[in-house]
Amino acid sequence: MKTIGIDIGGSKMRAVLRDLPAQAGGKRVLAARQVKTPKNLNDFKKEILKLSTWVLDTQVEGIGIGAAGIISGTKIVKSPNIKYLRNFDFKKLLGGSATKLNLGNDAQCFARAACPKKGTCLAVTLGTGIGRGLAKNAKVKKLKAFEYPEKWEKEYQKMRGKPKAVMSREFAGFLAENLMPIVKKYKVTTIIFGGGVTDRNGFRKKMLNAFRQRPSTSLKASGLKIQISKLGKNAVAIGAVLLK
Repeated sequence: MKTIGIDIGGSKMRAVLRDLPAQAGGKRVLAARQVKTPKNLNDFKKEILKLSTWVLDTQVEGIGIGAAGIISGTKIVKSPNIKYLRNFDFKKLLGGSATKLNLGNDAQCFARAACPKKGTCLAVTLGTGIGRGLAKNAKVKKLKAFEYPEKWEKEYQKMRGKPKAVMSREFAGFLAENLMPIVKKYKVTTIIFGGGVTDRNGFRKKMLNAFRQRPSTSLKASGLKIQISKLGKNAVAIGAVLLK
């Protein structure tokens, strides 16, 4: 069964074609494509149509879409990073082009693809904004609160816009400080990060040190693990394929 997964980001949109043989657990990527996120709704519609039909010689049985913001069925009620996406229904755009169409929050898609099978995992996407997804024993929790931006997201965006700041201990400390309340509330055992920022050398080490320096955190005592996703740019799109 071949399915297209689409990751709609604030600056880029990425699509993958996945083969879902049972023995592979749905983790085989056959092809991938990336485009810039359009600045207006008309161009956005055109690009989504292209991404959903780009593999012309292949029969596609479904399309999964991951996007930041408030999700209701196949509709984006409100996107924090793409302002023209309000009450936008993908079903109306794509119509009968797919046997199955699923839409999910991008961070929840990331959690679906990247979180380990055991324990409580907080999946964090570091892109134009900050996405949070939670999975317990590989089952993704649909927490509406996580579809809304964090209060500290604007400060994150200011720091992210400065390359030197992103590589600093201050940036890692800022993330650790603001993620700790979530870690405590949901008794998180693993935090897994994804996004372009995590590709930079030393990111995981800085995050480990930042959490160790939190006065109320003992990584050894709590068993909290800090990981970087190995799925790279395809992570959210892969998770979108796995939507049900």
